[in-house]
Amino acid sequence: MKLALPQIHPPFKEQSISSAQRGEGQFAGCFLLRAITITFVAAAVSILKGPPALAASVPHPGALSFEVYNADATELIGHSHYELSRGDNNLLIGHGEARFNNGEHDVEYDTLEERADQPPAMLTIDHKFYNADGSMQREISADFHSGQASCTRYQNGAAETDTAILDFTSDSYGGSAVILPLEQYLAEGSSEPIKMRALNCIPKPRLIAVEAQVQKPSRWSHYPGQTVEVDIRPDLGWLNAVVAPFMPRLRAWFDPSDNWSMAGGQFARYFRGPRIMLVREVPAEFKAANQQLSRVRSHPASTLLP
Repeated sequence: MKLALPQIHPPFKEQSISSAQRGEGQFAGCFLLRAITITFVAAAVSILKGPPALAASVPHPGALSFEVYNADATELIGHSHYELSRGDNNLLIGHGEARFNNGEHDVEYDTLEERADQPPAMLTIDHKFYNADGSMQREISADFHSGQASCTRYQNGAAETDTAILDFTSDSYGGSAVILPLEQYLAEGSSEPIKMRALNCIPKPRLIAVEAQVQKPSRWSHYPGQTVEVDIRPDLGWLNAVVAPFMPRLRAWFDPSDNWSMAGGQFARYFRGPRIMLVREVPAEFKAANQQLSRVRSHPASTLLP
């Protein structure tokens, strides 16, 4: 029986597409920026503005757009967009949409509740994947209060649904909302690894413990300005040595000069699915400046010649 959840639909018509590959589950898709990993981050005011205060206010309502590339970023395969807005009674409403050049499409709706001095609490998620012909390909939905969760896969129009009652704790997240505690963690300047639980379809609904390790600030070749990389892996205790090598590595880059908003990410769309890379869209002048800086670094002597 398919789980029914309250839906929040923005005023536009959904269009649909299919998934490039079919997998048995949706580990990375539900885990981080799923489907295209449309991220839960704020709208950028300026890419190169000064660093924010240590305890920056998060989340940041607004919208961001991303280019979607293949795993090694050699081919542009689509675009994604995510918007986070405030509703009544401390409600946060997230809407994500991704469109691929091959006609695929997916849509994500999330609701959360703001909490003082900590990341918002996840309330619901509803993420649908469509085939290019408009038919459903897969879906995940969950109510974090009741614990009801479902994972549905479609084969030749027939739905196969797995359901479960999960113990969603205060540090449980799903879909794009996994980004929110990471932003909070970075804004607070904590040096300890962050631990949380992530909703996944593998292929049945499961909560997986994960750990995020923060790397030193550096330059990411796909983004102007300095970024901080965060590596997210399953935290399976003694099983890590056996299972972790077979689980996808999830990487995300954040901009410390822009309230720690997400600059990009690399992950699998779902368990055993294709790996993709998201790169935040930036103004053309910043791209040009970044390309020029790369040329200077590659050929420093020639750039000084008259």
